[in-house]
Formats: sequence, C-alpha cells, structure tokens
Amino acid sequence: MPLIVENAAAPTMPVGSGGQPVPRQEARSKVTGQPIYAADLPLPVDAPLAYGYLVMSSIARGRILHMNLEAAKALPGVLEILTHESAGHIPALETFMSGGQGVTSVAPLDDKIYHAGQIIGMVVAEDFETAREASYLIKVDYDEEPAAGSFDSPHAEYLRGQEARTDEHEDANIGDVEGALMAAAAVVDRRYSTETQHHNPIELHSTTAIWIGDELVIHEPSQYYYALREATATQMRMPREKVRVRAPFVGGAFGCKAMVSHRTALTAFAAKRLGRPVRTTATRDQGFTIATHRSETRHHVRLGADHTGRLTGYHHDIWEVTSRKDIYANDGVEGLVCLYGPENIANTSWVVRADRDTPGFMRCPHAVPPMFALESAMDELAYKLGMDPVELRKRNEAHRNPISGIPYTANSLNRCLDVGAERFGWARRNPTPCSMREGEWLVGYGVASCYYPVHMFSNVATLTVTSDAVARYETAVSDVGQGAATILSQVVAMRLGLPVTSVETSVGDTAFPPGVHAGASMTTPSAPNTAILAADKVLAKLGLSPGGQGDDRDGTIRMKEAFARLGVDKITEQAAWSPPGSKKDAIPNTYKAKGVKDMSEVKTGSHRSFAWGCNFVEVRIHERTREIRVARIMGAYTAGYIVNPRLARSQLIGSMIWGIGGAMLEATVLDEKRVRYVNNDLAEYEIAVNADINEIEAFLLPEENSDFNMLNTKGLGEMGNAGTAAAIANAVYHATGKRITDLPINLSKMFDDQTL
Repeated sequence: MPLIVENAAAPTMPVGSGGQPVPRQEARSKVTGQPIYAADLPLPVDAPLAYGYLVMSSIARGRILHMNLEAAKALPGVLEILTHESAGHIPALETFMSGGQGVTSVAPLDDKIYHAGQIIGMVVAEDFETAREASYLIKVDYDEEPAAGSFDSPHAEYLRGQEARTDEHEDANIGDVEGALMAAAAVVDRRYSTETQHHNPIELHSTTAIWIGDELVIHEPSQYYYALREATATQMRMPREKVRVRAPFVGGAFGCKAMVSHRTALTAFAAKRLGRPVRTTATRDQGFTIATHRSETRHHVRLGADHTGRLTGYHHDIWEVTSRKDIYANDGVEGLVCLYGPENIANTSWVVRADRDTPGFMRCPHAVPPMFALESAMDELAYKLGMDPVELRKRNEAHRNPISGIPYTANSLNRCLDVGAERFGWARRNPTPCSMREGEWLVGYGVASCYYPVHMFSNVATLTVTSDAVARYETAVSDVGQGAATILSQVVAMRLGLPVTSVETSVGDTAFPPGVHAGASMTTPSAPNTAILAADKVLAKLGLSPGGQGDDRDGTIRMKEAFARLGVDKITEQAAWSPPGSKKDAIPNTYKAKGVKDMSEVKTGSHRSFAWGCNFVEVRIHERTREIRVARIMGAYTAGYIVNPRLARSQLIGSMIWGIGGAMLEATVLDEKRVRYVNNDLAEYEIAVNADINEIEAFLLPEENSDFNMLNTKGLGEMGNAGTAAAIANAVYHATGKRITDLPINLSKMFDDQTL
C-alpha cells in the first residue's frame, strides 16, 4: 500500500527572502549534449531499433473509404503499416476536462476524421527515412464533408460554456452590473481577440517502446509520468505495474506534453507485434495537431468606475474555439476577479465547436487571453478618468474574492506596482499619448498587473541517506526545465544540514514514487513538502534535529557520527504529502493518476493564495516605418519563499520573453477553406529571438505568508507572461494614440489607419 502521511502537524519552515542561487544539477549534461532526453536514452535490451512514422489525415472532416498501401508495403525496409483495418481496436481515452489523460477522446486510428492532421496510420521500417518515404506512398480515399475552421464558419456550433463543459463551471453573476455601468463616471466598452498559438518546444514529441517479456518500457517526455503510464496500460489492456515510463528531463513542454497522444499506444502496439523496440518521433508539423495548442479567443469587456477610480462594474464575455469531438475551455474570467474585486460582476463563457484538433494548456492558460482584455481595458479606463494607470490599479487592490467572499493569504500587488514603477522609472512618463520620442522613434510606457493562483498536488518520494553523509532523493516529478531536481536537492540538503553537492535527486521515472504533475506551476509549492517530511523521518531515526543552511561542514560530520552511533550503513524512508483540504484517498489516487482535475486554488481554512506581480514595458515605434521594438521590459513579483532565486529569475525572464512573442509575433495561420494550419514549422511560425529581446529584468520581492505549505512558497513560472501582452499594447497606445485590441500586435495593424 502507498504510504499516507498526515500533514496536519507538519513542521513549517521560516519565511524569508529565499534560498541559495544554486546552479542546476544537470547544467553540464545539458550544455555538453549528454543523453538525458527521451529519444537519446540507451535501450535496456540488445535488439535492433525500428522506426515509426505517423500518417496524417489531409482533410478536416469526413470518413476514410480506402487506404491503398501496396506501394508503401513494396518499399524495401518497411516492416509494418498500422491502419484502422490492421491494428484492431485500441481503446480511446477520456480527455483532461472529462477526468482522463488523453489529448482527445477520438479512438486511435478511427476511420472517422475530426480534424486535419489526425493520426490515421503508422508506418514502421528499418530506418526513419524509409518509414517517412513509405508514408508518402500511401493513398487515401475520403468521403469529405464541409468543415468549420473558426468562429465565423457556417458549420461552427456555439454552446454556452456552463451547459457544455464537464467541469462544473458556472458563469459569474453578482450584483447589478448594468446599473453599475449606467451610473459609472467612466466606462470602457471594447472587444478583443487573440489568435491560435502553438507550443513548439525544441524537444520533439517522441516515444520509444521496448517490451521485456510481458513488461513495457516507454521512453517519452511527459509532464505527468504516472498519467502516461496509466493511459498506456489502459490502451494496451495490461496492469499499470507492468508499464514503466522514463525520461529524466524534458526539453520543453509548456502544456503540450501534459496529456497523452495516440502516438504512445501505436508505438507500443507496433513494438509488441514486431517483437523489437520501436521509436516514433513526430515531425515539427505533426506536433501542431497531435498535441494541443492555445485556442483563439474573443472577448467583450465592459468596465466602469466612479470618479475616484474605484471599479463599480465588470462585464466580460468570452468565446473560445474547441474541437468538434471534445469540449476544452480555459475561460479564466472567474479568476481575474481576484485582482480588483468590483462589487458587480457578470461573465458569460461560450465554446465554439469547429473541425479542429482539441486545444489544451499553454503556459499560463487561464490568464493570458482574458488578462490581455482586462488589463487593456484598465489602461483605457485610466485615460478616461484622467488617472495614472498604476494608481488606478492600486486603488482597486482586493483582499478577498468578490464572488465567494473568501480572503487571500496575502495580496502584494500594490507593493509590486510601487517597486516596479520606481525601478522602471515610471515617473519619467509624460501621460499624454504621442508626447515622448527619441529622434524618429516614438516612445511609449505601458503597465499591466499579473497574478497566478497557487495550485498544489499530492506526491510521494523516497530518500536514502548513507553513512558517508550522501543522500539520494527519488520521485517521478517531471523536470521540464524549471529546475525541479535542483530545488529538491536544495530542500533535502537544507533539512539534513548537508551541502547540496551531497544530495542527488533523480526524477522522471515511474520506477520512483509518483511525483507532481508539472503544470499550473505546482512543482515548487508541492514537491518540497514531501522532501522535508522524508528528511525529517531520516533525521528522527538518527536522533538528529533539522540542520542548518546545507553548506556547513559540521552537518556532514554530525551525520557521519550519528550513523556510527546507530551502526547502520544507510537509511531509506518514504514520505507522502497532500495539500490542505485534500480528499482522504489523495495519495492512493496519485498512483493511479487520478485527481488531477481536483487541483484547485489552495485552500487554507477559509483563505486562498496567489502569486502577484506586474510588468512594465517601454516600446519604440518608428514614426514612418511603424517598426515596433520592445526596448525594455521589467517585472516585479512576489511568490512567498523563493527556494532558488537564480532559477526563479530564469523562469520569470523566460516567461516574459514568451509574453513578448505571444504579444507581437505568435499566431498560427489557418487555411479556412481546408481547415489546415499553414505556418506549421519554425521557419514561418514566428517566435521571439535574440534580436527581439533588449533590456529585460525580473525582481523578486520578499513576501510574508503562512500556513498554505511547509515552505510558504508559491509557483511563479507561468506568471511572468500573464500581463505582458497587455503591457505592450498599453505602451503602444501611449506611444501612438492607437489602441490595438487584437493580438498579435504587428506592422499590419499599425498601418491600417493614419493615427501615427
């Protein structure tokens, strides 16, 4: 039975500014090209590797009539071709929104087509090139039907969110919004939109399947290894204990590796049929449809305030495109009310079914699109009131949720705004649009608030300490680049009183106990709690109390002396931790990858907890060419106790860079007629590069919190890009007097009138 540890009497760590800026423990391996990623791992068997290549649908809606495989099969080196006729029935998975682990609920190799780029087959050959060539020789006859691409397509289906969704969502409706807006001293009434965006991590989606007797080993990058194990066991109709998933580090994910693709089961099925290992690596363009993406959205925001700047009414409607088969919706509007807390709030959410692949998480999913709308509206409202945009936000700082009335453990937004404004030099801003310039360049300043709810998740780990004062910590956490292994080594070392170099943390393997789902910035608020409990159990056996800062040689001597007194060579302990308010079966359910949908805002008695921050931006826009440059971007943030300031700053800077790309460059272009993505490669899907990034800085401010986890720490990796797009749009308005409400902010939008 899994070990269950009660956390009611768990010790707490002192609140402070943060831990030590320790470099990543895997840094050297990454920069020297060591085999730490899934597709590079050595095979555990001595057998020739075969290669799979996915066959994708070329239509968006219809049914397969016939697949002509003769030419492909005749190609030398082709070993197997899986289709809906040859593979038999592989069970479908439920999606995350329905409590499952799948990217889609479409059954693998279904002959019914739900979107272009749907997996309809897989070729397996002796080498990758042969498998790819054979896939091109397959001819498919379809019965094609008219397809809907987006909001305005004639075959799109509009559904009220709270009626269509399966996650018990309810639209907000408190007070009298219409009356409040009618009586307001100033009102903003605007429509906004954001485009489809794709993750594009550098590490491609890859699966290697190896059968060892009746056991299956999977090498695949994932944000949640136990969910991948559970899904694969279900689809292969085998016990979960017979499946092992392994990938020590993930080369980027951002949400697209959080759920399970058909690729995994097909690769495992092919490996079993052939009796040899098979590796399937999706190409860049295939990654656009076999994983998930950020869906395009539309917003209608009405925002009102009295003459003092206090918000009186907030109305926000949101529309999101989902797939024909599955309902997925970020919404996020209900979360935005935590920022400012007006008394009168209403929102309506809509999902629009189209013949597209199912959207999913993309970094800071619930906040980015609606916050662009809200924070843009806040800026416009400030101008209508004749008020400084920073001051307007400060006057509306909230300390409890206006819908539920539940207070926050802390709200540091105003302090972030004050420090951010001072360090950015906001006081130098002339508030009049088009008033600041440097030569031929118009200069604009913009600001936006940001926040992120603290999510936590149950997890289990094993700690082994040997008599030479060396520790090994093991848990199936996914390290997607945030430095999870490093911070866990730090926490263990700090608690045991050892140097961090004496602790090695191993992650990314279901041979270890279940770790945290690497999403919703849950890792740092969750995983260190288990590390503390495990360390304390070892210390208790040694008769020692928790140690110092982890760099004191006396701690090593103390540990060795304790082992000598006890007369043992090593001690191994397992510990488990669940967030406050968790269900009684939370720990057993982590072994079954259940309960992911239960991850909610932290419940500490009657409080909720958030990380807070703000972004300040300076843009330069050439008066004749309209070229836009982000000259400076700065963020000020609070997130409780910062375990590793170096890694935290790196995450926030990366998040802001992501925000710049999302605001000014990123947009997946859709061929509306064929409902296919056009720019599905890194040559034409534009992302931020070095030339787009100038001066950038993130400041972490100390924050006093208590009682929501043992380190009093919050997640922050997703927060840095939550307000970036709005801050840039607000700076563009300040520079030019032009209010851009549709992302991305590019040259075409700057040229559509003569405002400049």
